[in-house]
Amino acid sequence: MTDFKTILNDFSHLVSGMSSVVGGVRSEVEENVQTLFHTLVSQAGFVRRDEFDNLSDRFDQSVEMVTELQQKIDMLMPKNLDTDSGDIDTSSTSKD
Repeated sequence: MTDFKTILNDFSHLVSGMSSVVGGVRSEVEENVQTLFHTLVSQAGFVRRDEFDNLSDRFDQSVEMVTELQQKIDMLMPKNLDTDSGDIDTSSTSKD
């Protein structure tokens, strides 16, 4: 009977050791999958949401700044100056 208890005790130690090994393998597989996923996401050029929001805010600020600057330029430029070519539009002025 003591041999059976010894065998049963050894078997229970073996099973508990196997469960800890399986748990270690599981955590290592999870870590490797997570690393692979992060690598794929970074190579695809995706960004985190907070980075996207920051860039979006900076873009909106830039658009506002450009609009304000364009309004200031329009106020400073003479009305008869052709801003595309840099030439003065003389069609509205009379020549003697």
